[in-house]
Amino acid sequence: MSLNNQDWDDVINPNDTHSYEYYAAPHLTKLYPSYGPVKAKNLHIMEIEGTNFECPDENCTDLKVRFGEPPYQGIYVPGTYLNSTFISCPIPKYTKPDVLRVEATFNDEDYTDDGLTYGYYDPYVLNVKPRLISVEGTTKVEIIGFGFV
Repeated sequence: MSLNNQDWDDVINPNDTHSYEYYAAPHLTKLYPSYGPVKAKNLHIMEIEGTNFECPDENCTDLKVRFGEPPYQGIYVPGTYLNSTFISCPIPKYTKPDVLRVEATFNDEDYTDDGLTYGYYDPYVLNVKPRLISVEGTTKVEIIGFGFV
């Protein structure tokens, strides 16, 4: 079988130059805070500690933080680069008590895979003992319920 000139267009020329950029992958190590209420009235900010935080562009425009698992539960929020070991992001509102994975990307493609989680809690009071308390404020009160942290 012989090749005509058109077939050579599909072959990679060994004289062409290609470059690849290698970098140390970022890792998340700690979330501040790591839990919060479902019914937060104000916008809360999370600081994320880690290693090898580096943005591929000057403005860090592709920095995003994902809460939950894609494709059905992923909530994406913009991140802010603070330095090589800290980023921050708004904590997204959520509708129910749950625990969501938190991962970050600096290039809008590759997410970390460190397994840190953020817990949403919703405290609920079932009962309070005793029902009557001292006006002096010296009575110890037992609160019975769930979702307390």
